[in-house]
Amino acid sequence: MSEQDILKDFKGSMTIDQEGQILSQAGTLSKESAEFAKVILSMLNDVNFITTTTKQDFKRLSLIYSDKTYIITIANNKIFVVVN
Repeated sequence: MSEQDILKDFKGSMTIDQEGQILSQAGTLSKESAEFAKVILSMLNDVNFITTTTKQDFKRLSLIYSDKTYIITIANNKIFVVVN
């Protein structure tokens, strides 16, 4: 899956490396801070613990709010966050 495929058709996107550094930002996520990236990374660490303990593969994390949905995917050693 290419980065373009992951990031298309969303209101905002952010790409984060595995240390929590922001690599790119666009749309509604263009003004999010490094703290936002660290929170995403922290949540993924918690999910990793759960999936490792239960021997399941992580594919995608969705955070659903009344007005937006964040979708978090890991591919090619990068973390992709999109908002819909």
